Amino acid sequence: VGGSGQAKCIAFSNSEFEAAVSWIGENLKPAEKGKTKKIHLTGTGGIRDKALLEEKLENVTIEYVNEGASFIYGGYFMLSNFNLDDFTHVPKEPKLKEGYEPDELDLELYENSVKEIEENSKLFKSDEVRAKFGVYPCVMAYYGSGAGMMLISFAEDGTPDSKVLLLSPGMGGKAFMGLGNVLLGPSSYDDITTLAAKGRVPKDDLSDLFGAGQEDFEPKSEQGRADIARSLVNFYVESNVDNIVSSCVAQGVKTALIAGNMMTAPIFHTEFERLRETRRHWHLVDVRFSSSGFLPAFGIMVSSSQQIQSAMKEGASKVAS
Repeated sequence: VGGSGQAKCIAFSNSEFEAAVSWIGENLKPAEKGKTKKIHLTGTGGIRDKALLEEKLENVTIEYVNEGASFIYGGYFMLSNFNLDDFTHVPKEPKLKEGYEPDELDLELYENSVKEIEENSKLFKSDEVRAKFGVYPCVMAYYGSGAGMMLISFAEDGTPDSKVLLLSPGMGGKAFMGLGNVLLGPSSYDDITTLAAKGRVPKDDLSDLFGAGQEDFEPKSEQGRADIARSLVNFYVESNVDNIVSSCVAQGVKTALIAGNMMTAPIFHTEFERLRETRRHWHLVDVRFSSSGFLPAFGIMVSSSQQIQSAMKEGASKVAS
């Protein structure tokens, strides 16, 4: 990390559990004399898999790390040791749609948001934190099986200073999959997102899930099912990013990071780009997507408070210098 090492990240699907266990067993370093091997585990599936791993792997201690904490720790570690562009991306350069004219409500929302984010930025001393540690304080939203938002910042001595802003299981992957299966029938994540990529742009947001806005809508046709899937993605992107931007404005924070695997499919990024063209207040915040689903993996590798604080101070010193 930071030029002194490498991290090897391997991904297995849920259907490849046995292969994943075999890989872990083959790649565990030998334990020091008198000690057992140790694995850190996180995620909703981690709770389920802990007992299975203990059963299949000999002389191994499994320590479960809270999923939300693993994202926080991973966020701290990455923000303090790397530039944002190293592990995040913006789908496209932010710009408003050509000819876009905000109505009175849009204009009022934008003007109020401009004032609020600047006032709260001064109150929270966001720019001072950036000057000292090289990164803006960041609102990190994670969308895995569940969903949540945390404020990630640094205290004056360089130690982590975070707080939970929102826990919203209904806006995460389990709810997305549940609603998708109700509306489309038995479907995997890939089924829903691949179908959504073929759907037409929603004309009336969530009401399009039931056919409103498309004159030739046939819910059981292939195009109709694609339109439903596209509207479902639209609903989750619009609702989640609105919450993210509102939280940033309220905290005076100008950078947001979307992490977790739920919103990694390209159609989520496509819908984000489309919606941003007509939502001027979204442009007040640098909304970024994590480039991989491995952020919590880094978090559980530095999961003790002592390790995290050490990593933060070292990273902050490196960035500042």
